[in-house]
Amino acid sequence: MLCEFVMLGKAQSQYDTVYFQSNKIEINDTNFINILVSVLNDNTICADFRKYNFYSMEVYKVDGYVEVNLVMLPKILKWASRAAGHFFIDGSLFFIDGDFEDFASKTASTRRFYYKPFNPNIISPDVFEQEFCVMILRCEDGRWRFVEERVNY
Repeated sequence: MLCEFVMLGKAQSQYDTVYFQSNKIEINDTNFINILVSVLNDNTICADFRKYNFYSMEVYKVDGYVEVNLVMLPKILKWASRAAGHFFIDGSLFFIDGDFEDFASKTASTRRFYYKPFNPNIISPDVFEQEFCVMILRCEDGRWRFVEERVNY
């Protein structure tokens, strides 16, 4: 009976997995792909952070240029389910949202992904110690370049 109580209590403290569909994004600008691969392979960028293969990418049009904020993530988060779509490069998965029409397009092809929502009933020490490295890319006058990295931005 004690075993049933422990198992039942443990089952109630976990949240269900959430599944969602995401459209495939086709990157049309090879210059963007080149700078992105270069940044990901550069060991000096975000050097103090563990390297993950999941990224959130938000694209903004600002005063005549395009800026991309790229955040390295430890896993797929809820935000990905609201993103416009996804793409893969060199074994890394990117979820993208924002004004990306200048260099990428949304396709009709979809893929199923999932995330596990944060459970406030389970306190994990790494929840409070999570740090993020944000990489900023910018396209001005048709040329992409790495701008900077920001910590916990």
